[in-house]
Amino acid sequence: MRVNPGSIPDDQQNQWARPSGGGSRERALILAALNQIERASTWTTRQGSHPSSDVSPDAPTAAESSHPSIPREIPLPGPDIFPGYEIKREIHRGGQGVVYLAIQLATKRRVAIKVMHGGATLGSSGKARFDREVQLLGQLNHPNVVKLHDSGTTKDGSLFCVMDYVSGRSLDEILREQRREIRSTAARSRTRSREDGFADIETTLRFFAKVCDGVNAAHLKGVVHRDIKPANVRVDQSGEPVLVDFGLAKVAAGVDTDLDPSSPMTMTGQFIGSLPWASPEQAIGSADGIDLRTDVYSLGVMLYQMLTGGRFPYPVIGNMRDVLDNIQRAEPVRPSTIRRQINDEIETIILKALSKDRERRYQSAGELARDIRRYLAGEPIEAKRDSGWYVIRKTAKRHKVAVAVAAGFGIIITGSAIAMGGMWRQAEDARAVAVNERDRAKENLDAVRDMANTFLFDFHDSIRSLRGATRARGIILDKALEYLEFLAAQPNPDDELLLDLADAHDRVGELAGDLYRANTGTNVDAMFHYQQARDIRERLLEADPANTELKAKLAKSLSNIAESEFKNARYDEARGLFERAAALASEAGARRTQVAALARIGAVYLRLVEDATERTEEIDRLIDAAERATRTADEIWAASNEPDADRERAKLALRISQLRLIAGRLRLSDKQDIAEAESLFTESESLAKGAIATLGSLSAARPEDYDLARDHWVAVHHFGQSYSLLAKLYADMAKPELAENAHRRALAEFEKCVAIARGMTADPANIEALRDLVIALNKVGNEQMALGLLSEARSTYAESMDLCRQLYASDPIQRHLRDLGVGQFKLAQADERRADEAETPVERAALLELALAEYEEAQRLFETFTQMGGPGAGLVRVVAGEIERVRAQLSASGSGSSGD
Repeated sequence: MRVNPGSIPDDQQNQWARPSGGGSRERALILAALNQIERASTWTTRQGSHPSSDVSPDAPTAAESSHPSIPREIPLPGPDIFPGYEIKREIHRGGQGVVYLAIQLATKRRVAIKVMHGGATLGSSGKARFDREVQLLGQLNHPNVVKLHDSGTTKDGSLFCVMDYVSGRSLDEILREQRREIRSTAARSRTRSREDGFADIETTLRFFAKVCDGVNAAHLKGVVHRDIKPANVRVDQSGEPVLVDFGLAKVAAGVDTDLDPSSPMTMTGQFIGSLPWASPEQAIGSADGIDLRTDVYSLGVMLYQMLTGGRFPYPVIGNMRDVLDNIQRAEPVRPSTIRRQINDEIETIILKALSKDRERRYQSAGELARDIRRYLAGEPIEAKRDSGWYVIRKTAKRHKVAVAVAAGFGIIITGSAIAMGGMWRQAEDARAVAVNERDRAKENLDAVRDMANTFLFDFHDSIRSLRGATRARGIILDKALEYLEFLAAQPNPDDELLLDLADAHDRVGELAGDLYRANTGTNVDAMFHYQQARDIRERLLEADPANTELKAKLAKSLSNIAESEFKNARYDEARGLFERAAALASEAGARRTQVAALARIGAVYLRLVEDATERTEEIDRLIDAAERATRTADEIWAASNEPDADRERAKLALRISQLRLIAGRLRLSDKQDIAEAESLFTESESLAKGAIATLGSLSAARPEDYDLARDHWVAVHHFGQSYSLLAKLYADMAKPELAENAHRRALAEFEKCVAIARGMTADPANIEALRDLVIALNKVGNEQMALGLLSEARSTYAESMDLCRQLYASDPIQRHLRDLGVGQFKLAQADERRADEAETPVERAALLELALAEYEEAQRLFETFTQMGGPGAGLVRVVAGEIERVRAQLSASGSGSSGD
């Protein structure tokens, strides 16, 4: 039955609206929630074409999309309405406002501009909602939360805000489409599988965990969304979820935050939210009862839908009193009865999130996400921790093939984690007791912090460089996230507790953000946690500006953020942050932080000049700036008595070697300063050899130290690159003998890289080591191709491709997909070269056909890479040109594919 509020007789509406003793509150809730039934009913009644793949961050409801009062031809705002933006088209018009697709002229970035209806006549509640959404979004910076760029008021008094444009669809639309597919499949076949039309369970859980990450970013700020539902989750073109619409959000009571907790827009007895996804406390209109766990319940409803093809855990359509009663009291239908592939653990997670009692739910979205990831990793889930045999069984199953070192770490960590978990619970229990228990709570809190610092910092640092530590570091990350939320939940935190919270944010960012170290590959945004740490330390330093310890800690925060900016190719931002970090560290006497920041400033300048093709005054200036920063860092290390000074100075010498090589290359390309170029090359070679000798000796003395081995690998790789570059320059100068000699020396160095990388892959889960091996193999293949060793090159590329497939299968990120495409492209190049040297026309045609198939596969991979949001359009064009060229060769020889 589809309920239309407009179809309810006036006398019935008036009857519900009239106060009548104790039932007036329920009637008010019913009237406030009527419109939500229209939205919920679309799950079972709405039909039509597939939704557009290019829609706005605010999806229209079914009622808004079909409302007869919405004009279809409305002129777009003029260029003077939103200075700095070019309005392209209207993408959504609803009851509260209109959303436009626009181009930000300064950055050429596509954005969504949301304008509230009403202009200067917008009521106080509407303005309050808008201001609150802007304030809350401005405080959040997470990849799974829509980003706010700007806000303001137009000349006519209309409020507007500028947000990321999320090109994709809403989760609401995707689930409706899935539901239609399930029904269509059922109609076509009486013998269909119970899985026909359903999304894969593990894929769904991974996606949903990212939704929880976005909600948890708000929870860490003390923000309750209050309107979690599929329509408020956008899915961008790369398949990533983005949480939108914070118009109903509020700051949780008792939370110490920068956000303004005034005017929460909630009155007792007023329904706030979207009814089908509402929690029991929302259904009874309890303003005081709404907290972080309210969002957890709504997430539980949404997860239930995602795994059951859009079904709700109880009826949400029909008599309003029944719907409200169902939300408050009805036990959810067990999802395993709808879809048998939902096992006991998944069902337990869902039902814990849907507990009517808030105390029995997950206490935040972060807890829910972690339990899902525990399940995906084969670990015991927290929701079933009460069962000791379950935990033992899961742990034994998961670790039965683990290497001895990981098992040893697991035993130590599990014991520590159990102890910490018990102490955390004691601390929480004690804090909830009466005033006379306050001392006991303080003792438990101090004990937790002492043990957590030992566990998360001292113990982790002792194993971070050891091979085989991936599983152990994954467990530490899990406990770090729990500790982070534990600290964030403490009332009235003192400075010492805030410092611990900042340190915990740093550790989570470090553990989760560096994808290519030996880690769990968790997709948590490191930048978010680094910024949280910086914000805390800046506030504390403002209150105590002479505190050198705070300055040193803030310098570390700035360096962490700068490193993230560097990885995102935002070099100006990175340099400015590194410079500020170096200055603060110098004031604080924090030598290691200072010298590290100076070295990274040199790295920024190096990145800006390494792709230069001609010598200019600006390039010379950048090279000089890079060398000054690097030499300053070297002087500080030389004056120190640090045990690793030799290692750090060797790395800095390698940096100067790179700068000498670039300077020589630019002079040689001018073909005017050949003598000076050769002098620079000689100096570069001498510096590199010295660095390699130092790092190789240190690594041989400490074979268990992965970081040292990788420093050695980087140095040898740089040396090989130098010879490879020289070979190209000599070839351009028509000096084939010198070019061949340089290629042979490059090949020898890259073969050393392969040997070092093979030694670093003792831990098969170490993504960085495997990728280093891929890089080294590709470089060996390139030199073999240049020397005409075609069969050897193809064999080398094939080994690299096998590793790329393994990496992408275990961690399907954009970078690994691109590497897979590059590997396929190199195989095709090798086979095309082999065709050129074929002895018979038949052999040549066969090799060209093979090369064509490999180019086409590379094109498919690069197209997928582009669809995931990667910069692959240029790669697709390059491969398309190769495909046409090979087809032309086949056509000219009278055989081969036509391309049809």
